[in-house]
Amino acid sequence: MGNNFPQELIEEIKARVSIKEVVSDYLSLSKDGANWKALCPFHKEKTPSFKVHEGKGIFHCFGCGESGNIFTFLMKMEGISFPEAVERLAKRAGVELPRFQAQAGSKQEEENAHLYRLNELAERFYRENLFSDSGEKALQYLKSRGLNEKHIEKFSLGYAPSGWENLLKFLNGRGIPENWALELGLILPRESSVAGQKGYYDRFRERIIFPIKDLLGRTRGFGARVLDDSLPKYINSPESPIYKKGDWLYGLDSAKDAIRKKDRAIIVEGYFDQISLAINGFEETVASLGTAFTENQARLIGRYTKQVFLIFDADTAGRKASFRALSVFLSAGLFPFLVLMPEGFDPDEMVRKEGREAFQGLLEKATRLLDYYMEYELSSAGADLNRKGEAIRALCQKLALIPQGMERELYLKRLSELSGVSMQRLERTMLRERIPEKIEENGEKQAKNGDFIGLLSAEAIILSILVNNPNPVLAKRLIDAEIFNKITDEQLNLYISELCKEIISRGNADPVGYMHFLVGTRWEKIVGRALNEPDVYQGDKSLTAIRDALYLLEKREVEEKDQELTRRLNQAKTNGNEQLISELLQKKQELIEQRKKLGSGKTV
Repeated sequence: MGNNFPQELIEEIKARVSIKEVVSDYLSLSKDGANWKALCPFHKEKTPSFKVHEGKGIFHCFGCGESGNIFTFLMKMEGISFPEAVERLAKRAGVELPRFQAQAGSKQEEENAHLYRLNELAERFYRENLFSDSGEKALQYLKSRGLNEKHIEKFSLGYAPSGWENLLKFLNGRGIPENWALELGLILPRESSVAGQKGYYDRFRERIIFPIKDLLGRTRGFGARVLDDSLPKYINSPESPIYKKGDWLYGLDSAKDAIRKKDRAIIVEGYFDQISLAINGFEETVASLGTAFTENQARLIGRYTKQVFLIFDADTAGRKASFRALSVFLSAGLFPFLVLMPEGFDPDEMVRKEGREAFQGLLEKATRLLDYYMEYELSSAGADLNRKGEAIRALCQKLALIPQGMERELYLKRLSELSGVSMQRLERTMLRERIPEKIEENGEKQAKNGDFIGLLSAEAIILSILVNNPNPVLAKRLIDAEIFNKITDEQLNLYISELCKEIISRGNADPVGYMHFLVGTRWEKIVGRALNEPDVYQGDKSLTAIRDALYLLEKREVEEKDQELTRRLNQAKTNGNEQLISELLQKKQELIEQRKKLGSGKTV
């Protein structure tokens, strides 16, 4: 069961609703043999490479690799969650959802409904204050920044008036429990009490209010800015049951359609930067909520486009922030562009003072962040060979984050050219495991999909074989090998676990029906390609490849244990802890024996 929905229910909806019919609501499909084709909605192309396989219930783009089933297609196109996609398709199929699973599909959503209503009420309070006498100064401030009433309404801007208990009294007058407002961070407890009673006061006071909305338009939290340059300039809602700042992007609710249409997203740091760019023709702009980028945010934006422009200051702090963001986006399969703002300008100031053409010029001159990072690191190392070696190792760590494929090989080649180090040496530095050469010698790497299969990781080999051979023998083999202890990626682990359980329980399973577990990950594309290209792992070849892949996973596990033991052993020697040294040496010996068995093939 995934996301509180029984798999039987998922299968019933899939059986009643054709994926071809759902896709045709969004794309113009034409017949392509037994399948259907269209221009891909997830990347720009002139020749259709997006295919819909009605029999398998799957879509796959041979251009960008996007894949999925009927539920994940709707999730990607509409920017909705899996429970919301299930609810929509169930209604279309005439399948009645159990009452407790309707309306967002989770008990937690029902429990939090009062918090959404409270935020909506607070938003109304702030908006009404902006257009009251107490908000006149704030309204003039917004107008001085180029906003009119239409803009203010579009972004639901408001104002928290001066005073300590304005919102608190407003909520009390409507019978709202104070603990609800406290849970959302709208109010704070006073440090001192009066007559033994603990009091509260408003978190936001004399500040412009920016509601932070999700893709359904629900307010999850607030950002707030002072009207002058006093500090702190911005404060934000704390995390709550309905708000995790690393899961959202400010403005995405209104920007998502423009992002799809223009096939690009501009990501800035500030609320006003987002609003100013949006009202000046860059509607595809979102903001990062003042936090370091997270993989959830990268995956969220990746639902809509692969073309991402990151806007940072050109100073040292801005460059470092962009380098930190790079790891997150590479892990999500995105190669962002870097735009460094000229000194003295932020996006808001540039577009207001210099015009949209000036900002458009910066976008046109943008370079890939990874290219910039490679050149910056190597040039910073200079002629110092030790520093250069450290830089190359750091770059290899970044490249290892790129999902398997052509891009990683091209960047390895580029690094080799820049550094003078051979590609072979760089690959050994980057990869902890590789598919054994004997797989190639046995002819498992075929011409048509050699670029795909030959570069697969151990996890991807197992995944590719399992989706094409969902049988009890293979499922039992993986369970007996304790595969779930060897795979560290939580979403992949969940997918394989649920699929294997279903296979053991029923004797078979449909891998496509579980693809919602992999939405936004590189594994989603691997499943799509494996199901849409000739199966090169058949019969004995699949068992051999599984054995080799399990060997690589166990080898990696042993190597990681060895590294950790070595680290602890060195620390124990430094501290002169003889007893711990003895214990760790014993474990080291046990690991040596395990490695010997692994080398002889006895453990796999």
